[in-house]
Amino acid sequence: MASLSVLHILRTIKERGTVSRTDLQHLTGLSWGTITNTTRDLLNRNLIREEGALATKAGRKPVRLAINPNNHSLIGLDIAPTSVTCLALNLAGETLHEVRQEFSPNDSPTQVLDMAAEMVNAALAMPDLSQRMCLGVGVAVQGAVDVRAGVMKFAPRMPMWRDVAVRDHLLNRLQVSVRVEHDPNCLALAERWFGDASAADDALCISLGDGVGMGILINGEIFRGAQQFAGEFGHTTVNPNGPKCACGDNGCVESYCSIHAVIDHVASLPELQSAEIKKIITQRVPTVHELVSAARAGDPAVLQAFEQLGYYLGIGIANVVDLFNPNVVVLCGPLTAGQAFFDGALQMQLEKRAWRHSSRQVLISKLGPRAIAMGACGGVLQGVFETAALQAELQTA
Repeated sequence: MASLSVLHILRTIKERGTVSRTDLQHLTGLSWGTITNTTRDLLNRNLIREEGALATKAGRKPVRLAINPNNHSLIGLDIAPTSVTCLALNLAGETLHEVRQEFSPNDSPTQVLDMAAEMVNAALAMPDLSQRMCLGVGVAVQGAVDVRAGVMKFAPRMPMWRDVAVRDHLLNRLQVSVRVEHDPNCLALAERWFGDASAADDALCISLGDGVGMGILINGEIFRGAQQFAGEFGHTTVNPNGPKCACGDNGCVESYCSIHAVIDHVASLPELQSAEIKKIITQRVPTVHELVSAARAGDPAVLQAFEQLGYYLGIGIANVVDLFNPNVVVLCGPLTAGQAFFDGALQMQLEKRAWRHSSRQVLISKLGPRAIAMGACGGVLQGVFETAALQAELQTA
């Protein structure tokens, strides 16, 4: 189908950086006529550009093609429980603008969405962005999300947000299209377009933070499931007799591998705590940075908590590796800062339990704390490419 051909070509150019038409034909397996006609159309749309000739030993020098970063922008919003991040990228994934604003948990969804809309409009009014065509706003939200309707159904950590029509609210205040996505899926999209899963058609992206989530890429597309709730990795069972999880079940991945789980485990071992971590825990909740520092200093309680995290995370990853057979598993989120202290236990369980013929490659994301906002931009980018593909298909119908 023409749509699949266009999407394949766009992704190949994005992944390779620059590529000749001849190399495109070799890499995609598409006919020369399809390559020629499709790239001409994409050039006319200013989605790609020609960048001059590649050096060759003899004969005509082929022209390189690349994603055109100059004419368009993408906006990503990450709506977290107490903050909104607004990120603007060009089509090459380069940052044009970034700002973060805090809000009170008592603020209503309307107040927060109005603030988010103001952040977007302020960004679009900036000189560098005002000269570009904004291709859309991607919005990452937590909890249960109806992606098709753009509605945030509910989120345990944002109790006021029930059946909030995020997309419609923002559409009424913005002059661009809006695309709403579940935040673990945004992590997967970020890795797909800008990170370590760019060359992987099948990948799992697992977030380790206040909760545990998973974005699933199958054939380069987000897998959502029948009710759009696929990826609740944090609420799969790894120990039926384990501690109670916030979801009401026992022994979920999240009850061992979230920030709160690690802190609770450390707090349950006062006899093993160092004097420094004991002092922190008696006064307030320790940060991930403080936990990692304590682990580096050899705190037995913190080391045991990270060891337990790795053990149960390894069991959970082995299960999903056997189910999905991904090219790669990418770990994201704040707790990855403690990788040095949980990776050994994780790898041991993965080696022991995952089918030996499966790829068991586990990587740590390099995208950092703004990965979710980047993934919201990636969702817009994917939507743009899919639209271009659909238009190409309609033209050839």
